[in-house]
Amino acid sequence: MSTVQAETKTAMSKKTKMYYIHSAIGLAIMFLFGFLPPFDPITPLGMKFLGIFIGLCYLWSFVDMGWPILASFVAIISLGCMPITQIYTSAFANSTLMLCLFMMLVMMPLAESGVFDYVAAWVLKQKILQGHPWRLTVGLLLLTYVASVCQGGFPVMFMVFEITYKICDMCGMKRTHPWAGAIVTGAVAAQVLGTAIFPFSGLALFMLGVFSALEPFAWPFVGYMVFMVAMFVFIFFFYVLFMIILRVDMSKLKESDPSQFVKSLPPITAHQKKVAFLLAGYIITLIAFGIVSAINSDAAIVALCKSIGLVGVSWAFMCIMVIWRVNDKPAFGLGYMASRVPWDSVLIIAIGMSFGPAIASEETGISTWLYQLTAPVLAGHGQFVFMMLVCIITLVMTNFMNNTVVIMLMFSVVSAYVVPMGINIITLSAMMIVASQMAYLLPGSSFYAGLSHGQAMHVGRKNGFYWGAVMMVASGISMPIMYFVGNMLF
Repeated sequence: MSTVQAETKTAMSKKTKMYYIHSAIGLAIMFLFGFLPPFDPITPLGMKFLGIFIGLCYLWSFVDMGWPILASFVAIISLGCMPITQIYTSAFANSTLMLCLFMMLVMMPLAESGVFDYVAAWVLKQKILQGHPWRLTVGLLLLTYVASVCQGGFPVMFMVFEITYKICDMCGMKRTHPWAGAIVTGAVAAQVLGTAIFPFSGLALFMLGVFSALEPFAWPFVGYMVFMVAMFVFIFFFYVLFMIILRVDMSKLKESDPSQFVKSLPPITAHQKKVAFLLAGYIITLIAFGIVSAINSDAAIVALCKSIGLVGVSWAFMCIMVIWRVNDKPAFGLGYMASRVPWDSVLIIAIGMSFGPAIASEETGISTWLYQLTAPVLAGHGQFVFMMLVCIITLVMTNFMNNTVVIMLMFSVVSAYVVPMGINIITLSAMMIVASQMAYLLPGSSFYAGLSHGQAMHVGRKNGFYWGAVMMVASGISMPIMYFVGNMLF
């Protein structure tokens, strides 16, 4: 055995050893931390949840993304934190997870056909983008945002992921390159901000109901939309600015010659053309159903689209993919579809759906503890500082708890201050909508954080944490500007 081979074998053995050591430490924290004496107001149940959460964060940081979630479910059950039936319903039997799962069951197998090689080559060939990586960056993020505004953000977001990976492959960049990680996190954030642009979106109506208890108000339709568009512009201005400041290397994107990529691609096959047609049909159908379902009407077509839903559309296209025969076999069998799904992403979304509400329940005492920590921080400040602190605390806390729970917790804290201080409730509500959606530092913090960190098998774990933190900072910096914009609009 050569010296180089011996060193490689030793290095690999050390890496494996550290993997097992980190795994043991994380599991020990997860299963044993809860037996420490609780401190007021944290209950024994709260200590168990804290231990599982800390252990999960440790394993995510040093080991892996997927299997620690399964271990956390085992810990939740074995430590008596939650019955297994409740995990089934909260983690796996919810509409949001089902929507994401069935979209991936359609999108991922179609992406494997190689059709995105040609889409990426077409994107790189556009003269407006050739030699301009920053235009390409903004274009991909803007594409996701516009599609999300049109109620078609999810499929386009997944498409942007695949285009990004193919562009990296074509330009000789690793998929773990910081640029790819920035696009993934940015695309998820663009999807969120696009969805929230209308005042009749779910979270906007929820905030309306919560804060109307203090002072009845109605969202000014145009003003709200202008505010949300401005929020998107400022957040992504700072996000891209940080990419420049952090010196993200785009030299290979700038120097790439798309003509060489096009020449190296074999002629597109008849099968790939059919796949491209099916993929385009799927995206267009999802967008159409999303737009029609958002219409407030009793028309039969609207009722039909609402009853079928986006999950129903995915089921229909899955049927088409199985019915389609190639060489007397299904073009895309159910087993093949399932094998292409990034199951780490599914598990991350599942833990976010179940863990956040559970850890913030009254039985754990954690929400009371956080209330005691945050209430004194907010007292004794003027309007501007008060609202900034509310938004920053909301942004940070959403990394650890469900965003709806955080909003309710913050409402209970700020309700005593809002009316006496004469704070603009509409501005505060609109800012909290965004603050509660931009927490991407930890994988389990929200559904969207799960989508972002779920791409770790491509862009790596470090990229998820790194760009999640950058997105949070960009959002935090945008809040003072949006305070003045909101007060002008509302």
